[in-house]
Amino acid sequence: MPQTLEPGTKASTAKGKRTGGDGPQTTNAEQRSLGIGVLASKSATEPRSSAWWDKFRMEQIAGAATAFLFAGLVPGLVMATLWHTAEIAPLAFVFTFAIALAHAVLFGLPLFLVFRSKG
Repeated sequence: MPQTLEPGTKASTAKGKRTGGDGPQTTNAEQRSLGIGVLASKSATEPRSSAWWDKFRMEQIAGAATAFLFAGLVPGLVMATLWHTAEIAPLAFVFTFAIALAHAVLFGLPLFLVFRSKG
């Protein structure tokens, strides 16, 4: 497919490059974004800035920790509200919370890590 050149530029023999009077210039395809925030001239696997990556990782960790907390909290609260005597309700909450949280971590964390690695 032939490339369209801007006025005043000459096509070189190198594929995807243009040369003009001012030296080598990049084509429009190299300046176009890949749709993921990375310019086409940069590799998508190229390391990103450390601050952005750290923030992203902290958001992932906070989201997973919140999900595990609620995975234990909800069954504990349900058990405490449905318990027939009010004196034992706090003990039922703590016991149910511990068991539900342990199950969420032992079974949910490996699944979370596998599915996150697969995207």
